[in-house]
Amino acid sequence: MLGNFFSNVGDKDTTALLQSIRIGRVTFVDVDNATVFVNWVDRTGGRTKIPLNMPFCEEGWGVMTMPRKNTIVVCAMRPYEFPIVIAYLPPNFMTPDSRWSDYKKISGLKAVKDTDPSLANIGKGEIILRNMIEKAKCKVCGNVYTLEEWASSFRYNNDQDKIPIEICPNPACNKPALEFTGEEITAVNKIQMGILIYMQKDGKLRIKLNDGLVASDGFTKGSIVDINFDENSNMTIEGVQDLTTKSKNTTIESTETSTISSSAGNKITLKPNGNIIIEVASGKKIELGAEGLAEPGVLGNQLNQWLVAHSHPTGVGPSGPPTQPIPNTVFSKKVTLE
Repeated sequence: MLGNFFSNVGDKDTTALLQSIRIGRVTFVDVDNATVFVNWVDRTGGRTKIPLNMPFCEEGWGVMTMPRKNTIVVCAMRPYEFPIVIAYLPPNFMTPDSRWSDYKKISGLKAVKDTDPSLANIGKGEIILRNMIEKAKCKVCGNVYTLEEWASSFRYNNDQDKIPIEICPNPACNKPALEFTGEEITAVNKIQMGILIYMQKDGKLRIKLNDGLVASDGFTKGSIVDINFDENSNMTIEGVQDLTTKSKNTTIESTETSTISSSAGNKITLKPNGNIIIEVASGKKIELGAEGLAEPGVLGNQLNQWLVAHSHPTGVGPSGPPTQPIPNTVFSKKVTLE
């Protein structure tokens, strides 16, 4: 009985009335009030303004998501037949199989973890979060279309089953989103885009941008970023091709040595004593102001030695060294050169 499952101390009389459930399909989502309009699956009609059940939501925190139109929901009927959404079901919830393998194909997840750990089965104790981007890629022709464009055309899978299937909007392709024989899906041609966050049991946090994304969408195609913490609380970020930080004020503070290095061999080191060391690889150079400058820097000590030792020809013979040495104030106290 649902009343036993939902009962709370002091509220058993009310929750005991939750003795029935009904399955419906979402027809409208009110994102401002977190309610949905639902049409019932088992009978005609439906209800409006049904409160949503978040995956987990407490006062000011939790896991909060919004379903989209056509999501299948399970509603518990409260007193006076007031429903509340208590669970979500996959579109093919009436089929005997879980269809997990099909979901992985549609979302771009691979089947075997060992062969492609970037996108894999969820291991025990692991969590995958994946959002929906309003675009999907045709696996056959490679074109990317909005979900509205995908939904603009349908055709039946065959004359017998009469199941409407989305068709690739590309007229030259015209491939169905799903290909199947009877109850079995044999091919998935429509890949739903989304960003995946994979919390692995080895402590690594992996973020992957869907392979369907293209450069014009502002993402690097198939990018994978790994964030890893070791037992000493050291964090390693791998896979970032271009890193841009935009903020009003940026502060990077380290109590020990901080090092920035490149694959070319250049390195900038911030020492705990306050010194900053810039190391330039052989054949490379530091350019201050712009790229391709021709004016070289000057080595202060060597210039001083040359000035002290140099002489000029005169009518009575070579001149002597300067009578006034170069003052030390012309030499920087904070910058030294190699």
